[in-house]
Amino acid sequence: MKNVKCSLLAGLVSLAAVCVPHFAGAQEINAVDASVRWAFDKASENATTAEVSEPAAVSATSFDLGSNLYFNGTQGCSNETLGSATLSKLNPRVAIGRAEEKDAYVVFSVIPKKGIAFTPKKLKFNACKCGTSGGTLNIYAVTGDKRVEVAKAFDPVRNNDFSAAEYDLSALGATTERVEIYFYIYNLAANKQLAISAIEVIGDFVGTPENVPAYTISAQCGMEGAGSVSVNPSGSSFDEGTVLTVTATENFGYHFSAWVDDEGNTVSVENPYTFEIVANTSLTATYTRKNVYALNLDVVGGGPTITLWSSFPRAMSWKESIIMRKVQMCNFALSITVF
Repeated sequence: MKNVKCSLLAGLVSLAAVCVPHFAGAQEINAVDASVRWAFDKASENATTAEVSEPAAVSATSFDLGSNLYFNGTQGCSNETLGSATLSKLNPRVAIGRAEEKDAYVVFSVIPKKGIAFTPKKLKFNACKCGTSGGTLNIYAVTGDKRVEVAKAFDPVRNNDFSAAEYDLSALGATTERVEIYFYIYNLAANKQLAISAIEVIGDFVGTPENVPAYTISAQCGMEGAGSVSVNPSGSSFDEGTVLTVTATENFGYHFSAWVDDEGNTVSVENPYTFEIVANTSLTATYTRKNVYALNLDVVGGGPTITLWSSFPRAMSWKESIIMRKVQMCNFALSITVF
């Protein structure tokens, strides 16, 4: 996933795009046991694209985290048989109790070029638990409307050791569509981590790449400090017809409004927005500011002062002046001031 922080843009900024044609005379590909591998050993500095042994067969590769996961550094591990490894630690923002909660996953994607059929055969990866007995994985392979269970309740080892896993992907079969490998994490507290690395999909690429045009994509924020923008799969140039998803995040005090083009025309109000690229594309995420007020909580009769921030729309009956309320809690009162 390509993550672009908002730059100092007062208005709408776009990048010039140039069509990148493919060259004629593409060679037939018959790559057996080709490798698509994400090292995944640098946490937030991980490369979003994979190392591909047959790059002429692949249009794009990427990974993406569900919104309930974030990187929390790396874990160094060693194994008497396997040697040493560095894994990226995944931390839930909110504790994950049950399996396959929609936002508690990391997904790895491979898009073959047009004219190429990809037959995934094996999945390999390393995994470990970090300072906890919790942390379990369910893994699925997806292409088109087909979804195959790869692993159920995979339970990696703890701490300084790591598990090296290998699973069969042959049930997915040959496909010309995007292949996605979902790692769903569950049974993990918000202050604990599960770590993975060396995610590798092994399979066969067969066919002749079609001579199709490629187009560029750029995406950016339209307001300083409003949020960030990502493109999935990551990259700046894609084959015609590749399905892309752009996502805008909202910082506190801002609300996403729409995606607009270079001329300021609204392209979509959906977020995330998914589309097929058929031309050079530049999208800007526009935002509106929310009305933000401070909420100060002062302990009456001694003790610390607590300051919280919250947001209230003007439509509510909050006066834009001081409002005093007292709440009896245990043996002391709280004085709440809103302004």
